[in-house]
Amino acid sequence: MILKKRICQILLQNLKLRVVLGVLFVIGQPAGADQQITASWVETQLGGGGSSRTYAGRVAFKDSVKALQIWADSAYVQGTTYIFVANLVFQDSTRKVRARKLTYDNGARVGKFEGNVLLEDEQRALFAQHIHVWPDSDKVLASGEVVLSVMDEDRHIRADELTYRATLNFGTAVGNVVASKKNGTDSLIIEADSLRFVPDEETFDFFGNTVVSQRRTSLFAESGWYRGNILRAIGHPQVFWSRSTQVDSLWAEADTIDAFLKNDILDTLFLTANAKIQLRNQRETDVAKFTLMGDAGFINLAENMLSTLKMNGHVNLGFEQADTFAELPGDSIFVSFKNGKLDSLIVVGASEGTFNAAGKGNSRFLGQKKTLWFLDDRLVRLRLEGHALCHYSSLVEREDGDLDLSGDILDLFFEDNELSQIIAGGNVSGVYLQDDTGSAQ
Repeated sequence: MILKKRICQILLQNLKLRVVLGVLFVIGQPAGADQQITASWVETQLGGGGSSRTYAGRVAFKDSVKALQIWADSAYVQGTTYIFVANLVFQDSTRKVRARKLTYDNGARVGKFEGNVLLEDEQRALFAQHIHVWPDSDKVLASGEVVLSVMDEDRHIRADELTYRATLNFGTAVGNVVASKKNGTDSLIIEADSLRFVPDEETFDFFGNTVVSQRRTSLFAESGWYRGNILRAIGHPQVFWSRSTQVDSLWAEADTIDAFLKNDILDTLFLTANAKIQLRNQRETDVAKFTLMGDAGFINLAENMLSTLKMNGHVNLGFEQADTFAELPGDSIFVSFKNGKLDSLIVVGASEGTFNAAGKGNSRFLGQKKTLWFLDDRLVRLRLEGHALCHYSSLVEREDGDLDLSGDILDLFFEDNELSQIIAGGNVSGVYLQDDTGSAQ
């Protein structure tokens, strides 16, 4: 009888006490004097490692001091660790979170949300697969398919990982970062390896493999920043623009490129130091290439179509089409377009230019100002102004000869890139030397 009683005592000491209540169960002191957890069903387990409780059915946790509430289908509590699962809603004084699971350490005051997590406050919405929050602060750490959106505005940041401080309005995003802002049908998109941001002020600092794109324009750089309506690209920046047909295109580079936006649309690009711009116009039979180099450049995109180009400081214009080549140095270059196609080009500054048409003729010319007009991307007229001088050598059989002509203004007309006519005005003088006769006129 004594042995039987002793065995029963041992069994009772090791037995896990299970209490199942079919009515609402309220935890008092175990959750904290200012905290309580309620549920439709609870199971309590007692063991050598301490007690634990499992809750199910309309689980609700409330912290009256921290103004914090949590709702879920089920929960598990051991020590200061709370695990809430299914149809989870977390609410504190500044934010609301929905997720599949929450692991909350009441001692460390940190919560980890998992599974299609959506965190919202008055101004922002944050979606991720994992989000850590600290109820005593405004710090948020999100990872996995992260998307941060600004309420009432079509602005988003996507990344692999994001850290955010709401009251400081400051955050960082890392890994496959994409920041976008939409205005009507147009979107400005910034891609980078990492990003620092102040979304309420539309401020971004981006780092590593940066690509900025909108409509037909793409800007590439190692790093840069964006402030409201100004964007700067740093570290071997390059810009590329093309027509929707992808036939006509522009490529440019410089030490620094500043982009100015008008109504959230890329409007003007400034190229600083070692600027280079290349235009490419595709025709049915050939390609025309223009290369502009100088100390600084300017590109205007009216409604994302090429409008004007300008290059200043020790400039040089190179032209190439089929077997035709031209080079025009100067102090500045101005290029204008009509309906996105090249219309005219002006080179200012006294210098000698060259025009070579293989098998047809070579020209050298001087002038304070040189203006070129184009039709269907072909040169049709070149005007030299201010101490104008042209030397032309014909290479056509039976027409070999040299022409030297000077005047205040010289107009050179071209057909299929071959010089066809020259009109001179003001203090005109000239010499024509025909090679086979040696005669001069």
